[in-house]
Amino acid sequence: MFVATLGFSHSTAEAVIIVGPDGENCYVDEVYKGKSDLSTYYEALDGLSKKELPGTTFLTTSRSSTIQGSSVITGYNDAGGDSINNTDTTSSSSLTLAQAGYLTHNNDDDKYVRFLLSANQKGSPGDNYYKVQELKIYTSEHEQFSLTSLSACLAYEFTATEETGNGSDETGNGALALQYTKGTSNWDAALYVPYENFQNGDLSAAQTYIHFVVTYEDNAGFDTWSVAECDTLVPEPSSALLVSLGGLIGLLRRRR
Repeated sequence: MFVATLGFSHSTAEAVIIVGPDGENCYVDEVYKGKSDLSTYYEALDGLSKKELPGTTFLTTSRSSTIQGSSVITGYNDAGGDSINNTDTTSSSSLTLAQAGYLTHNNDDDKYVRFLLSANQKGSPGDNYYKVQELKIYTSEHEQFSLTSLSACLAYEFTATEETGNGSDETGNGALALQYTKGTSNWDAALYVPYENFQNGDLSAAQTYIHFVVTYEDNAGFDTWSVAECDTLVPEPSSALLVSLGGLIGLLRRRR
């Protein structure tokens, strides 16, 4: 397991829907109440290169090639080749909590698991064209996973609200929206979930499998979710903002 150290500055970011230039970065999810007193965060990375931050992909999703236009799809890393119930997953692999590792903040008291998204959807700056309707992350002691035989503990859940306004889709349901993407060679967003949410009974990190389920609107190519391969992040001593690796981490804050 790698453990990296984060340098954050506190922000007054509001819990907006849009992750991107026209919204607050980061988006702080104040709705989900997990095991930790920390919030979950989303951050737009504005095209951080995969060469700057190598990653290990555990889930690749895309709509069927026979579908024209956009469609809402669901994919998950079952790691068992579930071709019947997991048709929107192009490839997937198992992921343990030990492989994902965690990052620390605030004198090592605050721990987060970080996930990286590389989206490949059509659109232009200003368009909310990567819209997440639902995202659920589970943990279990089993490597294989199926939505039809769910036996796992919930670590995090996001579901689109009924609110209109920023990030709302055509039906008026507020979806978590990424405003722009920079192609397959870059990361577009990071998701930080409190490490404590993933702890599952007496299971060790190596015994704890992470099952990632995402439902979103797909209008183009494949999208990938990964964890970083790096094992060190060094915060600048003169600043609360981590600027190594091209300023990977944005502004996060503790839930008040």
